Amino acid sequence: MSRIAWNLLLVIALCALLSGGLLEAARAGPPLKFEKTSLDFGGVLRGHAVCRVFWVQNVGQKTLSLKLKSSRPDLEARVSNSVLRPGDSGNVVAALGPQETAGRLWAAISVYTSDPAQPRIDLSLTGEVKSGSQFQPVLKFEETEFDFGEIKEGARVEHVFRFRNLGEEDLAILGARPSCGCTVASFTKAVAPGGSGEVRVEFDSQGKRGYQIQNVAVSSNDAKQPTVMLRLRGNVSTTIAHSPELLFFGTIGQEERYVGKIRVWHSEGKPIRLGKLTPSSPSLKVGAVTPSEGERVWEIEVTAGPGLPVGRFYQNLEIEVLGEPATSIGVVVNGNIRATDKPAAQ
Repeated sequence: MSRIAWNLLLVIALCALLSGGLLEAARAGPPLKFEKTSLDFGGVLRGHAVCRVFWVQNVGQKTLSLKLKSSRPDLEARVSNSVLRPGDSGNVVAALGPQETAGRLWAAISVYTSDPAQPRIDLSLTGEVKSGSQFQPVLKFEETEFDFGEIKEGARVEHVFRFRNLGEEDLAILGARPSCGCTVASFTKAVAPGGSGEVRVEFDSQGKRGYQIQNVAVSSNDAKQPTVMLRLRGNVSTTIAHSPELLFFGTIGQEERYVGKIRVWHSEGKPIRLGKLTPSSPSLKVGAVTPSEGERVWEIEVTAGPGLPVGRFYQNLEIEVLGEPATSIGVVVNGNIRATDKPAAQ
């Protein structure tokens, strides 16, 4: 056999010896293996007990016995298997009794084994005792107001109000109640601590004119702010205008008759056509309807009385406008009706 072959055999033999030695060294390591030797209780509610579990396995070649000792009287330590054969596993259970004082806490469990090379293993537990108020959900919106600027009547505005739960308990959105003209399309109903959600709001400007403020009342289980008001604001411009905005006739007697006029026109001077004119009550009557300026302006006569009941008069006239844009206008007609003095008997 050549010298090169002999050298190769020597190298192979040496590697085998080394690998065997390493294997024995690995087998000679600590026989009791804990998955973790420290655990955090996290937030502990004052007056409540809490429990954590350490997982352990005998990875050695000999049967081991275990005994436990806790560092404080309110910490109960139990082991599921006090004797672990090779390959067996078990649990060390740490049960901490109710805590009355808020603040950081620390506890330890000493595990005594029958292995002379590993007679004691220390397990540690940490956490923080908190009062009940610290465990409340906390609703926090990124914004509570949105200005949509200026839009044309009939346009729709959609906006998403985003929020987070900054508390340590689940946040529940109980409802989202919009004001007239605003619609809540959807909202997130439940958010875990640290999570986020949204309230999606839509505003339909049909029939709305001028500066608008629309509110959405969001209710939740956040004890400190059970209701949060969200607000959309902006201006709705219209191509169909009318005057006056409110027709007020003051005070008239029961036997008197009031006659008023409402003018409707296109703000860009285009011709328009009127459709149905619908009073909210028979006590409000529509008289002559007269176009002028090539049907660019319409004048509507309305009458109230005689024979109206005493008290406040409050009615509405709905005016339908045809063409582009098709829309409707509501004009309020109001005033006061006083009793008419009857002539004295002769």
